[in-house]
Amino acid sequence: AVFLGLWVEESHGEELHRGGFDGMYTYFATDGFTFGSSRKNWPRMANFAASRKMLFAPSFGPGYEDTSIRPWNRKNSRGREGGGYFMASWDAAEA
Repeated sequence: AVFLGLWVEESHGEELHRGGFDGMYTYFATDGFTFGSSRKNWPRMANFAASRKMLFAPSFGPGYEDTSIRPWNRKNSRGREGGGYFMASWDAAEA
């Protein structure tokens, strides 16, 4: 079994490492919603994980829309941009 912990805030990386997790994932598919979901942070997060022999799994999707369950969260909605949003996230994950 592999155990991944959710990395939302910047401090969570060290906490997950101390907690004995095998790696971390970011959950939210909205760039900029949290520290963990911000694509600009993924290279640093990936390096952190690799230096501790942990896995890093950034989460992303073709867009993001959750206002049917979180009507207050419209600011974090992201359109699909004809596949562009997904590809930008994919490219960031590969970097």
